[in-house]
Amino acid sequence: DYLKDRVDDQYNWLNNKAAQNKKRYKQIRVGELVLAALIPFLVASIPAEGESKIMVMKIITGVLGIIVSILAGLQSLYKYHELWMQYRGQAEALLREKLLYVTRADKYELGGDAAFRLFVREVESILSTELMQWKTLMLRTEDKKKPTADKEEA
Repeated sequence: DYLKDRVDDQYNWLNNKAAQNKKRYKQIRVGELVLAALIPFLVASIPAEGESKIMVMKIITGVLGIIVSILAGLQSLYKYHELWMQYRGQAEALLREKLLYVTRADKYELGGDAAFRLFVREVESILSTELMQWKTLMLRTEDKKKPTADKEEA
């Protein structure tokens, strides 16, 4: 029951979160790269004549710059890359521990109740490490959101 209800459940959750954060990270980065690459092209395309065309091109390049900045800010705020790496690492650590236990390899070779208790301790250690890493990441994010005046007063 512990394998199915705790280990497999947590592995699936971590695996799904890793996949979600990987997808979001890559979407934002692709958007940033494409839009940032368009800006110099559009600036070079601004016509020498035609007041209305010049204004439209300036507005378009300005809007693209704003969108690139927003995408970079979202990545910084939500930490998709860091979370993807963290969740993937934790999922793989759980999977490794489960495989060692199920195959009675390494520290679990003797089997029995002692091996199961050791397995539970190792799994719970992995999961508590994941929680502490997540909290640390979220605290760093919150600290970056505080205005600089607050930081100077502290």
